Amino acid sequence: MDPKVPTHPIRVMVSTREYEIQGSLHIMAGGYQSRISDLLNKRDSKFIPLTDAIFLSIRNPEGEPRHADVVLVKVDCIEMIVPDSQEEQKAARDAESKGPDNVVSVKWR
Repeated sequence: MDPKVPTHPIRVMVSTREYEIQGSLHIMAGGYQSRISDLLNKRDSKFIPLTDAIFLSIRNPEGEPRHADVVLVKVDCIEMIVPDSQEEQKAARDAESKGPDNVVSVKWR
């Protein structure tokens, strides 16, 4: 049995009081928990992982951005998440091709 859960990455920008972080958020591939909001609203999740992350201190915007393979962001500290619009549109197209039960995108515009 394969212990891996099928997911797909969505590039996002996450803002907290201290940092701006760009990275890949991995969401379920269609169906339940296939939206960013589903991941944030899970009761048992206190942190979300971002992979291939670049982060910069808001207090020192002239500083050098740092890279990490994985960053765990505390959900309670998140002020804003902005998905890359191209990634979001691709996820929506993929979900539409699988049927109406696989909605993965929220339109903000």
